[in-house]
Amino acid sequence: MKRFANIFSILLLVFSILFSSFDVVQNLSDYKWTNRVLIINAPISLSEKFQNQLIEIQQNYTGLRERKIVLITIVGTKYSALDFTDPESNTQWKSLTKELEEVCHESFEVVLIGLDGSEKLRQTEVLYKEDLFQLIDRMPMRRLEMNEND
Repeated sequence: MKRFANIFSILLLVFSILFSSFDVVQNLSDYKWTNRVLIINAPISLSEKFQNQLIEIQQNYTGLRERKIVLITIVGTKYSALDFTDPESNTQWKSLTKELEEVCHESFEVVLIGLDGSEKLRQTEVLYKEDLFQLIDRMPMRRLEMNEND
């Protein structure tokens, strides 16, 4: 039963990402200084790594929200975003921008873009939430955020 619930949760997340139709965002620079961007790229949504990455992401919405993460998924030719700081905000791209073309590849890949707009991580394996959070928590801007919240 727990396995069914996990599969259902993953499918729900995949469908909400793939079939959202809200405001259009034109490029990654719209997030600069407001959000960190986590890009998950996969050739198909059924790829094992893509599914495992979604499981990893869905396990801690609070941590993602605290770290101001916007999730962008690129699956084949579909592009969408989920802003964890504003759960009402799902965004789907109508066209692939030049910035996304530079990070989009034909195989599974995870890319983290920092608040300053620079690439902080690029890897072809599943990124575990603990590793993601540790990486972000070591960043100077995140340290300032944590100090402000104390």
